[in-house]
Amino acid sequence: RRMTANAPTTILAVASVETCRIAADSDGKPSATEVEVVFASALVEVSVGAPVVGASVDVSVVGASVGAPVVGASVGFSVGSSVGYDNNSEYLELIDLDIKTKMHEKQTSVYIRLPFLIDDPQQFDYLKLKMRYDDGFVAYLNGVKVASANAPARPTWDSQATAGHTDSEAKQFKTFALTKHLKHLRKGKNVLAIHGLNVTKTSSDFLIQPELRGGLGGGEAIVDYFDRLLFQGSLNKTQRQLLMDFANTNVAMRPKALNPASPDYLKKVQELVGLILSMPQWQFQ
Repeated sequence: RRMTANAPTTILAVASVETCRIAADSDGKPSATEVEVVFASALVEVSVGAPVVGASVDVSVVGASVGAPVVGASVGFSVGSSVGYDNNSEYLELIDLDIKTKMHEKQTSVYIRLPFLIDDPQQFDYLKLKMRYDDGFVAYLNGVKVASANAPARPTWDSQATAGHTDSEAKQFKTFALTKHLKHLRKGKNVLAIHGLNVTKTSSDFLIQPELRGGLGGGEAIVDYFDRLLFQGSLNKTQRQLLMDFANTNVAMRPKALNPASPDYLKKVQELVGLILSMPQWQFQ
């Protein structure tokens, strides 16, 4: 296929990969962290430079002809992936793929694609994107723009960040709520694509570290999940009601719906998982 004079350089970086597994404590029992999935990939594809002629600047299609296999994430499994460079040492421990030779003093934009697999998109109640970035980005989920920061309204392959993001700010994850975009998740292969933006070509550093998370938010979703996972749907009506009553009340036994935004959410979920594991069905697993 014909390419522009400044065709992109594509870099593939393979991170360490484990067998996808359920998170468990030292006894091999499910843990509270199972209510949240970190979508990750063993494959990070990065393109620097002008896109192929005829291809959309939508970053989800840049390099789409590369047919490399992807590894998806199961509940409780994560592989961190990050891209950047640093002339000093501020970000070095955060960077998995160093692109200094391809970007520093040459480009202000980089396209990053992270493929991942999902068995059942319907199981999630919420979706969020956590980002470390220096200086800006636009995020796309399966080709749909879902989040941005310090980015122009209509970014192109050679765009730059509209403002800087200090090192101290960039090292802190910023969370973007994407629950309204749950509908864009697909069964099977999905792609989180990031258009990373630096403020100038001569900038001394650059960092993009995305983390896409989906979760089982309410009590009913969590009970349904563990019922399928552990008991093949064998919890009876009385057992389910007991679990739901616990999930949706506070310590004073007053109504309080389980809310992922609550500071005590994970503690409450941990207690709920413990109660689930006390069900007679578990004793025979």
